[in-house]
Amino acid sequence: MTDNSQQENVKSEKISNTVFLLSIIGLFIILFAIIGICFYKYFDKVDSLINIEECLKNIKITEETYKTFTLKYNECLKNVKLIKTENHLIEKYYTIRSEWLDKWLAFTAIILSIVTVIMPIIAKKNNERFEDKTDSLFKESRELIKECDVAEKRIIEKENIINNIKNELTILKEKTEHKFKIILMRSDVNNLFNLGYLYSSLEEYDNGIKNYEKALEKLSEIISYDKNEKDYVLRYESMLNCNIGANYGKQNNYDEAIKYFDRALNLQPSNTIALSNRAGCYATIKEYGKAISDYELYMKLFPNEANNSNTYYNLIESYIFTNQIYETINYLKKYLTRKDSFIYNNDIQLWKDGVEKSTATPEQKEEINKLIDQLCEKWTKHRPD
Repeated sequence: MTDNSQQENVKSEKISNTVFLLSIIGLFIILFAIIGICFYKYFDKVDSLINIEECLKNIKITEETYKTFTLKYNECLKNVKLIKTENHLIEKYYTIRSEWLDKWLAFTAIILSIVTVIMPIIAKKNNERFEDKTDSLFKESRELIKECDVAEKRIIEKENIINNIKNELTILKEKTEHKFKIILMRSDVNNLFNLGYLYSSLEEYDNGIKNYEKALEKLSEIISYDKNEKDYVLRYESMLNCNIGANYGKQNNYDEAIKYFDRALNLQPSNTIALSNRAGCYATIKEYGKAISDYELYMKLFPNEANNSNTYYNLIESYIFTNQIYETINYLKKYLTRKDSFIYNNDIQLWKDGVEKSTATPEQKEEINKLIDQLCEKWTKHRPD
């Protein structure tokens, strides 16, 4: 502030000096003019007289210039006064500005001191808030990571489940395709079996045998395709061999029939039809010993199925021709108690001749013949027309 006032004072001094110099210069100019006029008057009175008018004119001019100079001088004084007033105002401005600046600096210093006191507190609180937020964010992020891990595990489990389902579906598809093929092959076997049965029921035994043999070929295809179909194949193969043997038996080809019955029983020993039919074939070709062993086995293993009149009938005939007297008498008595007992007319005399040729005592022969006669009487009474 003092430097600016000094500069303004220097400026005002320079202006006053210039004004003073101009006034001195003006005075010197007037003096030189007066001296010049005296000089001209002294040295050249004639010329001065001649030029008096011009001198007067020049004096007037100088007067006019002096007046203009005085006017300018007055203006300079006014300007000096204005400059002084301006300097005064400037000094006041700078003083006021310095006062306000001091106040502003003090105010800012107070604010800065307050800020320096408050800012650490605010910073501490902000740090605490920031730490709390960061802790909460870390907790949330950890929870999210845990949830992501759980979700990833679930996704992996679901993917494993989906893969397992896909594998199960492929396996199921393969199984269904496999099962469907087995069903088709089984249906072929059933169709051939039914066709052979129809031919057999129509007494076209050769055609029946052909269809049964084709069914056997299909069964060999099934077992080569799937070993797990062994039970089905064995059951059906035994049944087909039994039916082929039955057809050969109906054609009186008992040796071939017995061969197929043997196959059926080797495949399935529980095939009661094959066992009873083989026993019947043995009885027909008069191999009564084999017939008796088959019938006895049949009655022992399957008493309910063997409890029929045909079994009793064939056993009685086999016992007669094998000279088993006690068994003959015993089974004739049992046979008479049955409601479905019967006797063929051609076998009446045949049985009696067999009894006569046997080693039975006369009393036993008489008893057997009486039983045969009772069977004939019963059959004639209850025989259907």
